[in-house]
Amino acid sequence: MPNRSQPAVALARLLLTIISMRAALTALSPLLDPIVKTFDLSGGEAGLLGTLPLLCFALLSFAGVAVVARIGLEAALGWTMLTLALGALTRALGSSAALFAGTLLGGAGAAAATALVPAVVRREWGHFGAAMAIYALLTTWGGGFASALSQPLALLTPLGWQFSLGFWALPAIIAAWLWRRAPTAEAHSHPLPAIPIRRLLRSSLAWQLSMFCGLNTLTFFIVIAWLPAYLQGAGFAPQSSGMLLGLMQILAVPPGILIAARARTARQQRALGFLASMAMAVGFCGYALAPGLSSLWIFFTGVGGGACVSLGLQLIALRSAGAPTLIALSAMTQTVSYGVAALGPVLFGLGRDLIGSWAPPFFCVAAIAVLQALFGLSAGRDRTIESELGASLSSNPVAAG
Repeated sequence: MPNRSQPAVALARLLLTIISMRAALTALSPLLDPIVKTFDLSGGEAGLLGTLPLLCFALLSFAGVAVVARIGLEAALGWTMLTLALGALTRALGSSAALFAGTLLGGAGAAAATALVPAVVRREWGHFGAAMAIYALLTTWGGGFASALSQPLALLTPLGWQFSLGFWALPAIIAAWLWRRAPTAEAHSHPLPAIPIRRLLRSSLAWQLSMFCGLNTLTFFIVIAWLPAYLQGAGFAPQSSGMLLGLMQILAVPPGILIAARARTARQQRALGFLASMAMAVGFCGYALAPGLSSLWIFFTGVGGGACVSLGLQLIALRSAGAPTLIALSAMTQTVSYGVAALGPVLFGLGRDLIGSWAPPFFCVAAIAVLQALFGLSAGRDRTIESELGASLSSNPVAAG
């Protein structure tokens, strides 16, 4: 239960925040076909729309932390929500320049917020492992919710996709207002010693975990960017393709919960990461070989991807013996993950344009999932960053909320 705010208000605030964050990433792809036709975008340009938010995550993940040091956690989250609202409204203006600028703004807001929300979840719900399971669950649900509603919203008014993209300013504005009214936590802040990032970069375990999370993020955002267009090419109606993308993300919820529970009690997590990644590989091969069975392949990619997201969050906690390492490892995995994923949608789109077929790009994504499985075997071994590095932590302070 939340331990600082009224439970209902705390949950509503968190849900609206996560929905706003995920809508900046997942609400556009179900609308990609009419947007491409409106502006006559190439595959590379369409992929860039999916890549811009990822570049923001790779480059701006630490921005939210810097803002918190100046104005506090709640105020920082309020400003990130306003940035997300501005991005959604800008995307809806109807010009290609506004579409790209709004996507960039939304990506910046989502990147900063993503670095801050886990601290809120941990504070409100207590134990870190359980809190990360809750966060993974809500994040998956929020992304699926935004994807599933995109096409129905576009059908409500003559503005079509513009109304659908602009709609997501509403939950962001409400979330900003709720964060402004939220009780502050400065009295509970305290310094923690920080492990030097240069030492963490020498850890093979940190790189194995970062690559496991990074490759999973890469495949996820390729699917988010291109699955609706693939499904429409396979004969699905635009509204159905958006609903199926949402279903894929919702299917990720049950295995995410089960994996979180199992990962916390198992001595090693090698089999969990390997099997979940291979399930994704099966799904990607299925997209290439049998488009008519796309509903089945959505099950494989949804279940496998959801399990890997949840496992990655749990491994960050399990491979850190103390809070200082956990903070540094979280920052490293997020930066590497989105850095690896940033070019994925663009390269996938360019490959599709050059080859004229969906099959080779999806086979490439399947190969990435197999590589991810191998990193999962390494990252799942029972050890910690501290035991690998064999040295005490630095006494340099960092802010923690």
